[in-house]
Amino acid sequence: MASLPGQPPHASMIPETLITALSNHLDPVHMVRETSVTLFITDRPAVTDAMIIEGGSDGLTLPFREIWDRSQRADARHILLMHTHPSGDPRPSTQDIRVTRRLCVFMRPRGMRLMDHIILTQDQYFSFRLHRML
Repeated sequence: MASLPGQPPHASMIPETLITALSNHLDPVHMVRETSVTLFITDRPAVTDAMIIEGGSDGLTLPFREIWDRSQRADARHILLMHTHPSGDPRPSTQDIRVTRRLCVFMRPRGMRLMDHIILTQDQYFSFRLHRML
């Protein structure tokens, strides 16, 4: 991973840079399940923690309370979420959109911000931030 806990994130969190940095953890070529990586980022900015969650072939569940608890322990005010779509279609599902909106609503009153939600396939990606969906 190019940006380890305690090191500043590179290239202003450009999706291509993040995909390269996390390629060891998110390998959509060999995955049959959705997998997510949540990065916890301070105001400095520095990545201070990362959480990996594996779901099933039809999706995964994000534990909002655990995300909140880990962000507090990591002194993070920002998170960045990435997950795979083993189907090969990078477009967000209705559930992806709903969960992203709920996560933003959950975080906002707690003084936190979702920097981006990136969906990764074998050869494509979708960025909620670049599509102005955050």
